[in-house]
Amino acid sequence: MLTLGDLIDNFPHVRKFGEPGWEISTINVRGDVLKILMEAFTVIKKKLGVTFYGVKYKSFSIFARTFSYSFTTDEGDKIQNKGIYTMAFPSEVGWALKEQLPIMAKVLFPSLKNTGKYYWDVMEDYIRENSPIRCM
Repeated sequence: MLTLGDLIDNFPHVRKFGEPGWEISTINVRGDVLKILMEAFTVIKKKLGVTFYGVKYKSFSIFARTFSYSFTTDEGDKIQNKGIYTMAFPSEVGWALKEQLPIMAKVLFPSLKNTGKYYWDVMEDYIRENSPIRCM
């Protein structure tokens, strides 16, 4: 479900004037790598306001440390270690990786690519297709 908060969080973040929000980037990752990334992100989730769609997990905190486990898709399928999954995120994350760790980014994320789609356009299309409200 798309919320007003999602719209606020993802726009008007732009790198160049006139862009319709951040561009969407994707990477293909194996399930075992996805689990490691998700574990790392859940530690900083509350600090950075990271939100995940498509993957559910359980977690618990002890001694100010969060542990995550039991990763599944929204449909309830277990994340397979050798399965290939696509992650989408703001292109600024990929840009920062390439700028700060150019060689490491190519090694760790060889499938990193920009999609040519921008958050604002994608969200408008989603609302247009799924909203029960129709404008005249």
